[in-house]
Amino acid sequence: MTSLIITLLLSVVTLTTSDLSQSSEQNVLARFYSNFAQLYRPALLKSYSSELNHEQSIEQYRFLFNAKEYSQITEESITMLNTNVIERTIIYHPTPMFEINGTRYFYRRDSKENDGIEIELVNSNDFIFREVQQPNHYFYLSSYDGLEYLKQVPTMPYYEVIFNCKSLFTKDTSIQAPLLSYINKNIQWTPRYIIDLSSFSTNKQPAMYAYADIRNNGEQSIVIKAAEFIAGDINLNQRPLEYLSANLLYAKSASVPLLSDTTDNNFIHRLDEQAGGTYVYQLSLPSSITLEARSLKSIKFFETNITIERFLYYSSLFSTVNSYGKLLNAFNLTSHNNFIPNGLLTLHEQGRFIGQINLPDITQGETYTMQFGYDSDVTYRRQVKIVQGNENSKSIIYYVEYIFENYKLSHDVHLYFIESFKSL
Repeated sequence: MTSLIITLLLSVVTLTTSDLSQSSEQNVLARFYSNFAQLYRPALLKSYSSELNHEQSIEQYRFLFNAKEYSQITEESITMLNTNVIERTIIYHPTPMFEINGTRYFYRRDSKENDGIEIELVNSNDFIFREVQQPNHYFYLSSYDGLEYLKQVPTMPYYEVIFNCKSLFTKDTSIQAPLLSYINKNIQWTPRYIIDLSSFSTNKQPAMYAYADIRNNGEQSIVIKAAEFIAGDINLNQRPLEYLSANLLYAKSASVPLLSDTTDNNFIHRLDEQAGGTYVYQLSLPSSITLEARSLKSIKFFETNITIERFLYYSSLFSTVNSYGKLLNAFNLTSHNNFIPNGLLTLHEQGRFIGQINLPDITQGETYTMQFGYDSDVTYRRQVKIVQGNENSKSIIYYVEYIFENYKLSHDVHLYFIESFKSL
């Protein structure tokens, strides 16, 4: 099954202190789809197995996720990029592992003393510590009792992911550093559009403003440094894209005139290249933006040159019965230079809410007709008369008259009506 989704490639920074990772502020990269995100984390070398020559060396990378984080990760998607993975091991630990090498504590030799020293765990298996102020002073403790944690302590079970990889020793600086990649279902986003029709009063075409509503349902905050949207048909069953171009990870920022005090000042520049039938847009951020945990944030991600044709619409099947009613408000929307992904569109005019509609995918140059309910200021009367023949005749000729009345004082209206006939 294929469906159209938009992806957003972001460079982000993890802010949470409850993450079980070795570093709580390491750079994280992400590609956002409509209902999940593929995250990329820099892989710091945890251990190294030295052999006789470097070509046979094994590197080990270790990552930790608390139980809530792991429940939102697609397990089969966890992989290492830019390295030769030999073995992957995932271990579930039912109790929190507080004693991780590098963890710092506040230690008092006597529980009655007010003064203490800051110490760091060096070897969790042998209970070896060292003083932070005197790093060459190592000592042994029989247990962790009486130690005070200097940072927030994890309070739930966790998963440990270990990769053993063949070392890729090279002097080629173009080869990217290893990355941990996995799919996270905590982050979702949808396009949203706004059109203000007030400019019609000055004989100008209205502008369309497009926003990405990004919802973070997780417990981690992220700082967005750079972004990329990809629109097109992507098979959700296939393995997510794993190639991450270096020039997309750190997109150059560009200054953009401020539009409002409540909307992030972002702008999309469309890229020339297309891949696999997708549409690629690159976002320039004048500054980083933060997506807080359990929050919804809207950023401007798209602009296009559109034409809006406003008219009143009537359509029905032929009937011999006289009728009276109102006409539908309708608009023809044409995008002249960009593909418009599907999303919710809201119309306003003179500060008044006109209506909402779910737009389908609109390709460049395509015209889509939208209907927004009946206009109470424009009415029609339809009268039907028999000109020739009667009900018993083989053929009957009808005379149909439409009378339209416009009670608007502000502007003229354009009408479009269709009356179709069904063959007997």
